[in-house]
Amino acid sequence: MQLMRRAHIIVAVDDAANHGGERLAARLRRMAIGRVSTIAGIEEARQLCRGGGVDACLMVTGDAGPDAVPEMLADAPGRPFGIPTLIVAPVVTPYLRKVALVRGYVAVLPARIAPRMFYRRIGAVLQGRRRRRPPASGRMVLTPPAQPANFSKPTVH
Repeated sequence: MQLMRRAHIIVAVDDAANHGGERLAARLRRMAIGRVSTIAGIEEARQLCRGGGVDACLMVTGDAGPDAVPEMLADAPGRPFGIPTLIVAPVVTPYLRKVALVRGYVAVLPARIAPRMFYRRIGAVLQGRRRRRPPASGRMVLTPPAQPANFSKPTVH
């Protein structure tokens, strides 16, 4: 997939998940991702996302327990810049998913996800980013259709 070969993905690792983050970055490199950068925290991730040139951001959290929300789970670093951010956690709970979606993350993935499924999730996120990319001016302009469609049959609900 050409999109994956040109992608630049950031892997942000907190202190508790250092070993897991390095493993995840190595897994991404084996999948023929164009560029994989491993960084140390959320602030550095925000700076890289602000600078541009990043296609996706993965936040790797440590083992904080099933219902504990890690401190690293602040607002998604790529959210203001249109960069999808995913969380990779050792235990995925409905509470973690809910908090992550509220804070702007695209998805929460388990750390022990199968390589094929992980590749597919990353590809879907990158493809969605390409589709939703805002115009160069930074604002979206919506134009109504020239003539509304008028079908003779009413819609039955």
